[in-house]
Amino acid sequence: MRRMIAGLLALAVALMSAAWAETRETTIYVEGEPENVTQTLYDSGMGFSFWYDAECLEVDDSLSEDGMGVLIAPRDTDQAVYMELMSAESVGMSAMDYLALNAGDGVTYERELSESGAQVVGYRQTAAFSDSFVQAFYVIEDASGFVAAAGTWPIEMEEGWGARLTGLLYTVSLEAAAEDEGWSK
Repeated sequence: MRRMIAGLLALAVALMSAAWAETRETTIYVEGEPENVTQTLYDSGMGFSFWYDAECLEVDDSLSEDGMGVLIAPRDTDQAVYMELMSAESVGMSAMDYLALNAGDGVTYERELSESGAQVVGYRQTAAFSDSFVQAFYVIEDASGFVAAAGTWPIEMEEGWGARLTGLLYTVSLEAAAEDEGWSK
């Protein structure tokens, strides 16, 4: 009986935690068309958080080789479509060195501000491994540090999944608390 009560309490706590997830309503543009979505806040526990559409995207922190990144991928496709967000510690070099390392000839960097005022710098290019894929490399940087991003998707999905994945980069927020947790900047 005690096990059953403990199990029910654990289930109730899990359900209440999911119900308390912080969400917001927003409009995103996919294939040039506005789409109203509900976004969920994901706190990585690695010094950064971001908003994403939990209805069509899933976040997995178990696939990171060093445990200092998260993988975001569509729920409903078996194609190679993903964006990985990595802590500065995981990257092991400066933000601009990371971008330069992956840049092909003639790459033009995009530079914009995120919702939180951080610099979002990066580029998309034809993948080195196949002309039918896009690779994207970005950094989101502010005074407290940076997060690196690497994404891949088929070129025909550039305006769909590519737009969704790069769009979530503009919602990344770096937390000053990361310094207290020992993350390097």
